[in-house]
Amino acid sequence: MRRRIPRPTSIAMILLTLLAGGFLTSASCTVVEHDWPGNGSAPGLTVTTATPPQSVRPFIETLTREGERGLRNRALPRESANLASEVSDEVDLDDIARNITERQHRDPFVDAYIRWQLTSFEPMMPEMTPPDFTRMINQLPPYLENPAANENMRQLMNRARDAGRLSARDIARLEEVYRDMNESVEIANDLNQPAAAFRDWISAQYEDNHMRALLLALAECTATVAGGWSTRAIKTEITRMTTEAGKDPDFSRQDRRIIAEQIQRLVGIERRMVNEVTFLADGSVNVTFSTAAVTRRDADNWIERLHRRDEENRSRDP
Repeated sequence: MRRRIPRPTSIAMILLTLLAGGFLTSASCTVVEHDWPGNGSAPGLTVTTATPPQSVRPFIETLTREGERGLRNRALPRESANLASEVSDEVDLDDIARNITERQHRDPFVDAYIRWQLTSFEPMMPEMTPPDFTRMINQLPPYLENPAANENMRQLMNRARDAGRLSARDIARLEEVYRDMNESVEIANDLNQPAAAFRDWISAQYEDNHMRALLLALAECTATVAGGWSTRAIKTEITRMTTEAGKDPDFSRQDRRIIAEQIQRLVGIERRMVNEVTFLADGSVNVTFSTAAVTRRDADNWIERLHRRDEENRSRDP
C-alpha cells in the first residue's frame, strides 16, 4: 500500500519525520546477523530431493523468499501454516525441530514466518536443559511495533491536543495521518500473525509443564508490552496459569521463586499508545491514550496466587 504523505504546514511539518521512517518497525532490540541463502524471487515450492528423509534447508530457502516478499508487500503470503500439505516426500523432522528453536532470519517477521510454516510438519520439540530452554525463549520472534505506540505519532497527537484551535487545513491533514495510522495498525496486526501463532504452538508443547509454560507466558507478556499491544489477553492467561500452578503440589518452591523473580522483572516496563483521536467542531482535537504495562498490582496478584498452596500448608502446620 502506497502511503500518502501530506504537504508540510504548521503542525503538519512534524509529519514528514514521522512518516518518512515508516510505521512497521520491530520492537526487537537485538537480532543476530547471518548470511541467508535463497534471495531469489521465485515464489513457488520446489521439491527435487530424491533421497528421504530430506533436509529442511530447501524449505527454509523457499520460506525465506516468501517471507521477504510478504514483508515488501506488507501482506501474508499464506493465511495459515500449510507448507507440509504441499510436501509428499519424507522430511527429516529432527532437522525441522532443531531449526524451529533457533532464529532463521535477521528480520523478525521473516524469521517468524519461516518458523510458523515449519510447525505444519508437527515436529517433536527436542529435549532441552534449562539453559537451552532459556536460550530458545530469548530467540522467539518479537512482534512488529504497534504504529499507535510510535513515539513520533504520540508526540504529534500530543501537540495537536495542546495546540487548541487548529486551521481547517491542519485538521484535514491530521485526520489523514490518523486514518493512515489506523490502516497501519491493521497491517501490523496481520503481519504479527506468524509470530503469535508460532509462540502459541511452542506454548502448546509445554502446557503440562507449569514451570516452562509460565516462563513462555511471561516472555509473551514482555513481547506484547515491547511491541505496544494490548496486554489484556496475556494478563488474563497469566492469572489463570499462576492460579493453577499455585495448586500444583509438584510445583516446587524453587520453581515458584524463579517464576516470582521473573514476574518482578516485568514491573516498570511500559508502552503508551494513541487510543482514540476525536476532531471537534471548534477545531480542537481530543486524544486519549492507553498503556501496555505490568503494574505492581498485577505482579503482586500473580505472586500471591503462585504461593497460595505454600501459604495454606504453613497455616495448617501446628
